[in-house]
Amino acid sequence: MAGIAASAVMRRPGAALTFARAGAWIGLIHALLGISSVLLAGTVWDSVLNFFRNGNYAQLNQSFNEIARMNGIWPEPSGFAAYGGAWCVFLIELWLRNVLPGRTGLAGLVLLLALIASTSSTAYVSLAAYTLFAGLRFAIAPWNMPARKQLLLLAAALLGTVFVLSLLLLLPSLAQHLWKVLNLMTVEKAESTSGIQRAFWARQGFDAFLASYGLGIGAGSFRSSSLLTAILGSTGIIGSLPFLAHLLRAVRPFSAEFLAMRVPSIDRAVGCAASTVALIMLVPASLAAPSPDPGILWGVMCGVAIALRPVQRTRRRHQLGRPAFG
Repeated sequence: MAGIAASAVMRRPGAALTFARAGAWIGLIHALLGISSVLLAGTVWDSVLNFFRNGNYAQLNQSFNEIARMNGIWPEPSGFAAYGGAWCVFLIELWLRNVLPGRTGLAGLVLLLALIASTSSTAYVSLAAYTLFAGLRFAIAPWNMPARKQLLLLAAALLGTVFVLSLLLLLPSLAQHLWKVLNLMTVEKAESTSGIQRAFWARQGFDAFLASYGLGIGAGSFRSSSLLTAILGSTGIIGSLPFLAHLLRAVRPFSAEFLAMRVPSIDRAVGCAASTVALIMLVPASLAAPSPDPGILWGVMCGVAIALRPVQRTRRRHQLGRPAFG
């Protein structure tokens, strides 16, 4: 229903530009709320944020080694990172395609910095997946990215490297502590209690798929920790094939437009950005999603992509040369 609604709205004139503006505001507000949850931790601001943290499970103390973890108005950092990672990719893609570059670039940069500082493995997986995707895209067709964008990205990478090296030299104890946190949230995550439990939940999807001879045991019948295994175990082949077909319809990864940075209109640019988000969102969901439902935001991005990236069909001409209408 989210995808259908988004697809219908995006067919209105000017809707793509409005959606891009809204995305910039959403990304900026989401980042500022996350930053405030860390900087103002332990103050009355916590009570304001807790009003919105209304998840239907017990609220946990989101801190690590006396460092408050970033979660904004979300109940836990992984939810904050998953939602923010999607909008961060969307904003960066819009900036690369020169759609409101001043707004989308600023909002995407602030959100990117917030995700890096969030100490959430979901954020790091999302950013790593997008970095790999962007690197492969650039390697396949480097001429698609304008030279000015390439110089800006190179300058940002150099500044980041200088900042990290300066931190190591000036504050070695702080750098060592941050490295320990980053290592625990990424490399050593699989060996933690949470990682072992998540791997067990994810394997239940394969067990349910095999036990039901490929039919699935029904959505909501078990708790998974991977979107892909949850779909397999819950809906079997009957649900997996339509999901794959819908993904290919929305993303269309084999089209030349999917790799191009220069597209003929703002509508197509926003549609391509939404396609990229729909693809990248599946990476962290494949490692942490508890159910076969990809979420409302994924449905919205697919609807936007389908509406703004229509399939080009060749018009069939009548044998006398007159167009055939149907």
